[in-house]
Amino acid sequence: MTRTSSGGPSPVDVIGRLPAWVAPTLALGLAGASVGIGVVGYERVTAEPEAEVSFIVEDDLPYGISQETVEAAAEGRVASYQPFTVRVVDRELEWDEYMHGEIDDAEMILSVGDDPEDPDLFLADATRVGISGLDSDDRYSVASTVRETFVNNRTIGHGPNAVVGAALTAADLHFDEGGRSPATWVSAAALPLLAGVALLFGWVRARGLERRRLRRLSRAKLRLARVVLELDVLELRFEAARAALADSPSGGASDDDAVAALESDWDRIRTDSLRLARREQELEHAWLGGPAPRGSSGQTVGETPDWSDLEQFDQETAELQRRADALAAASELRAGHAGSGSVLDRLALPLLQSVDEVLAQRSRLARAAGEGTGESLDRLRSARDELLALNQEAATIPARSGGDDGDSDGARLVAEHAELLERWEAVERRIVGACTALSGALKTHRREDHPGKKALRRDAEERVRRRVQASSAGASDSLDELRSTLGLQHGAAGGPMWSAERVLAALDHTELSAEHSTGGISEEGWQAVVATVGMILPVAAGLLTGWAAVERADVNTAFGRTLEGDQPLAALDVVGDLGAVPEFEEPSDIRPSNQDSLTLEYVRESMARSVEFSEDAALLPDHLDLHVALLPADDYISYTPRADHDYRIDIDYWDIVNAHARIKEEVGAEDPEALDPATGEVALGQGILPVWLLDENTFAVGYTMTGEISSGVDSRLGAYSFRATDLLVSGGGDFEITLGDQVANTLQDLGRAMEYNHQESVKVDTTSLFWLVAVATWSGAQTLLMIGVAVAEAGRRGIGTRRVRRQLAGLRSRLDELALGLDLSRLDMVAVLGGDSPTAGRAEEADQRLHEAALATAWREVQALERLPRREQRGEDWESRVVHVEKLIDTLAARETDVAVRAEDLLRTQR
Repeated sequence: MTRTSSGGPSPVDVIGRLPAWVAPTLALGLAGASVGIGVVGYERVTAEPEAEVSFIVEDDLPYGISQETVEAAAEGRVASYQPFTVRVVDRELEWDEYMHGEIDDAEMILSVGDDPEDPDLFLADATRVGISGLDSDDRYSVASTVRETFVNNRTIGHGPNAVVGAALTAADLHFDEGGRSPATWVSAAALPLLAGVALLFGWVRARGLERRRLRRLSRAKLRLARVVLELDVLELRFEAARAALADSPSGGASDDDAVAALESDWDRIRTDSLRLARREQELEHAWLGGPAPRGSSGQTVGETPDWSDLEQFDQETAELQRRADALAAASELRAGHAGSGSVLDRLALPLLQSVDEVLAQRSRLARAAGEGTGESLDRLRSARDELLALNQEAATIPARSGGDDGDSDGARLVAEHAELLERWEAVERRIVGACTALSGALKTHRREDHPGKKALRRDAEERVRRRVQASSAGASDSLDELRSTLGLQHGAAGGPMWSAERVLAALDHTELSAEHSTGGISEEGWQAVVATVGMILPVAAGLLTGWAAVERADVNTAFGRTLEGDQPLAALDVVGDLGAVPEFEEPSDIRPSNQDSLTLEYVRESMARSVEFSEDAALLPDHLDLHVALLPADDYISYTPRADHDYRIDIDYWDIVNAHARIKEEVGAEDPEALDPATGEVALGQGILPVWLLDENTFAVGYTMTGEISSGVDSRLGAYSFRATDLLVSGGGDFEITLGDQVANTLQDLGRAMEYNHQESVKVDTTSLFWLVAVATWSGAQTLLMIGVAVAEAGRRGIGTRRVRRQLAGLRSRLDELALGLDLSRLDMVAVLGGDSPTAGRAEEADQRLHEAALATAWREVQALERLPRREQRGEDWESRVVHVEKLIDTLAARETDVAVRAEDLLRTQR
């Protein structure tokens, strides 16, 4: 069979075709996978390095490096995510060692030796580090970073700790598989969970959609069954009408055309009934497991139908039912049966409601198109009254069955009905003419922004559809098919009702254009805007979140880090001759002397002031006891004044390295707590700050040595050798700051370097992270929107259902009022207005009869809606039925009010 949809099945349809247990099972499986990924991710993110790092240290190494000191320095401070061994040597490495990592008994080899001419201060020597299992692309970067860490630690006085720092950096850069980014694992865990939610949501929608489709199929099958069961009765009516037209005394081409129209409709109904019955079998076989339809050869016919074919089947069965109803009504009218008056009632009721609404707009039409519309309205009212008189005449034609031969009286009735239809069509043409004149008058008064012909045509057609549905209380009506079968010209477009509704549409557009000439966004425009925003927002959220995750993961913390140190200096003692510190040439009341400023209280206050007035300053991140060593420079180092700067000196790098080792020993002798006895290094929480006493009463503050080990991707600790070798000279100048302030500034620089220390590399593929986070965020936003729309829709439907139920209760009250006033309405219309009617009251009697018939229709529809089960009093179909019956009741109430006013005016003129 042919598909009605050119596109493929929707995802909801695909989910709906799965067995009932598949989608929930998959959703639970995806939720379980999400939990599993989350557990693994939590373990990875919160994991701490616990693998052992061992060292093999050769003998006779410089800087106090030995097997014992390195192991003592590493104890409790070195751990890795993967175990590895470091061999420490003093020689140059071989090609295979540093280039390919071919090491016999270790995974890493580190040479602590140096080229005296190149102390690696500007470019670390990557050939002094070898690591096994390292890709050639990463070899230089990792090896040079490890070597640089060793040199940085050596610069600030470390020996064994320099080896430990190199091992820490290698553990981070290489001996760690990474994958500890929370964003990565959260996104990875969210994706299957969101997929499961979407799958479950789609499954629920698919189940609901399938139930609605099956209900729609059941309704279509019921319509088809009714038509098929009534085919015999319909055939009898058709044959009776054909026989009556054949025996009509008038004869002629009109009767032949009527017979041909009836025969054509009957053939189509019979053919389509058989075809749709086979289609019904195909649909039941595909969706309900019924028997497969068979052709004459016994083979299965047709392709497997899709849900998209249901719409076509539903439309075709509805059209078939309308044609069958139209053929039955037309046959009844053509044969002159007693009930033929009700057929014309179906034609007259919606048409007269449209005409009455046009007549009620006399004042609006006069304002919009001028007083010249009065003549057209008078012609329209005259045609309306004549149409009602014809309707009353059809209702009073005697229903005679004919004599024994079945010819004479029946033939006369057929002729009378045929002649009445001709007069009916003539009156309809008069209505069309009057409405066309009114539309032309409105056309001459249109504004520039008035809609065009196509827009008015669509509006009029929609108004006709709603009017017909309202007059039948929402039932499927066969008005167009009936008119076609009866041979009346003009269908939905161009007929009398369409012409009247077109006048109303043009009038509304004219007044709206005058009131709202500035325009604006239509309801459809707003819906398009909302839909567009709903599509763009999740995509934008995904992209922005992905970029933010990459920026956070790949950030260079060397710049812009917010310092958090909040520890003041714990203790300060001076080692050396405090009286040797140079003083200012001229004392000042504002500042103390250099010697007086070198106290714990003064240094603390200076650091606090700096933090208060600078956003890029902080206190120390950890506890620190400071030992300020006042050292005669000539006893420790050789220095030379800078040729390009009057207040700076240069110190040889190796002099500083050797001096730092000597200073540690001397300070340790004064205060044993300053050094770690196992390693000979400065102990954690201790610091030694050399102050070099120079010639000519000048001094220079050196670099602070602490127990902190420099390591990590962005460590500043020891990273800048010029802080120890290129020093600013202070003397007795009037504008120089005190030694205490310089110590405070040096400590704040130390605190900043400590906060940037021990940072691990991210080890994440930024491209993968971007897409993973972006897709997860997009999916999450889509899921939230989906759930939000579902909740909002459920809430809206609940509110709408309660509102419509209250509306239905109000309609019952209005019907009660109309029923109570029915006697007065009949008296006003028939007795008062009918007595002064040019049609001798026939039009008024027909008008009242149609009004009472419409009132009975509205009453039955309200009763049917109220008697529906509570679970069926919801949904668009039910709400639309309430809207249609409300429209009908509004029309009936307006008509009753108009009748009462007209009757009162007539009585007033006759008094």
